[in-house]
Order: sequence, then structure tokens, then C-alpha cells
Amino acid sequence: MMALVTLLLLALPGQATLPAERGGALVGGDPCALVEGVPGPKDPLREVRRFRAGFRAMERAGADAERLAKAHRELRAALVRLLAEGEKLFQGGAGSGERRPRWQDAKTKKARAWLQRWVMGPSAPLRIGEVGFEPSPGLRAALMLTACRGRDPEAAIRLGRRARGDDEGSARALAALLLLTAGRDAEARELSDELGDEGFLAPYVGAWLSEDPEVRRRLAATARRRVTTPAQEDAVRAQARHLDAVTP
Repeated sequence: MMALVTLLLLALPGQATLPAERGGALVGGDPCALVEGVPGPKDPLREVRRFRAGFRAMERAGADAERLAKAHRELRAALVRLLAEGEKLFQGGAGSGERRPRWQDAKTKKARAWLQRWVMGPSAPLRIGEVGFEPSPGLRAALMLTACRGRDPEAAIRLGRRARGDDEGSARALAALLLLTAGRDAEARELSDELGDEGFLAPYVGAWLSEDPEVRRRLAATARRRVTTPAQEDAVRAQARHLDAVTP
């Protein structure tokens, strides 16, 4: 009886929409190749002094996982130092015994200069988030790429989950995709309402996650129209093969 119930459940529309095979097979290649928003060679963010060495290490690493992991550590260390600097400047040192003023109320010349350099400038590596400073979308994308290709998908997932900006749906989508490739479907679905409609990756991953056949088709078609790279082309082909087989 239980076996019959299981078969009936699996046959329901919207159920079992994800393939059993995971890893690169899910996207027809390397999921890390689908990271969006990484600063290009001429992006001024790459020349910001604190992060220049990390970006150059990323560029020189090519496909070498160990060197990419090292580049990730360099970028992350620079970010941690800068965030600590901002914390100290705007909220006071921990244990100082002073009331910690809200960082946005700081009016000192030093604070304004720091904001202009690291947050407000055209190539600023930081932005103002919900609870303080956080990496800009471009820096987050570079951190996610180097973590993913440096064989630390958990770090990439954490970075994507922490992306809260309306313009960071691609980062959340990559986190969801990496969770899917690891077979962690329930965790991936927790991000399904936060993907938005940005770029290629958000609708592509949304199509994997949706249990509604019409929504799947619409999102997959949107992703297909936005293909700009060979990796994206491989991904939509892999998705189309599977969705054609399971969509009524």
C-alpha cells in the first residue's frame, strides 16, 4: 500500500521536478561558471588598493583551485579588515564603556572621508546594508567565484545567503543553485521567494525550484532569452532536456 502511495505522489504534477543526478550534471557543466557580476578586467574596483592583490591573484589563478582559494583568502582578509575598521570608526570599540552611537549619526571629518572612499565612491568595495556595511555586489561576486572554484562551496553559499540587496538576486540564486547541486533541495527552496528577476541566473534557478509547470516554462524561457555565455547555453540545454521530460 505504501509503495502505491509513493508512486502516486511521484506522479503528481509539480512533484519530482529535479533530476536525481546532481553536481555539474544539473547545469551541463561547472555551476561556478554561472556566477554573475564579477568585475571585469577594466572595472575600477579591481584597482582599489586594499583589494588589488586579491583581484590580481584571482586573475593569475586561471582554473587552479588552490590558487583561487588563496585569492579568496586575500580578498576576504581585506574585506574583514575594512569592515573592522568601519565598525571601530562608527560604533566605537567593544568594551570601551562608552555608549555606542549609531554609525549613521557620525559626523566627524574622518568618518565622512572614510565613507566617501570606501562606501560612496564610484568603485566603492562596500555598501550600506540592513545592519551595517557589507561587500558591494561586485566584490561579493568575486568572493563567491573564488570560493566556488576554490573548492569551498559552503563559503559561496554563505555569501549568497547573506546578500540582501534588491540587486543581488543573482548572488542568492547562485547559493540556491549550489544547494541544489549538493542535493540540499529544502534549503534551496527557502531562497525561492528571494531570487527576483535579475539577469540570467535568477530565472534559471527559479525554473528549477518552481513546482508550477507554467511558471517553470515561463522562467526557463526568460533565462533562455538572456543567455550570453557558453556556460549559460549549456545550462539551459541541460534544464530543457529535463523539463521536457517531466513537464506535462
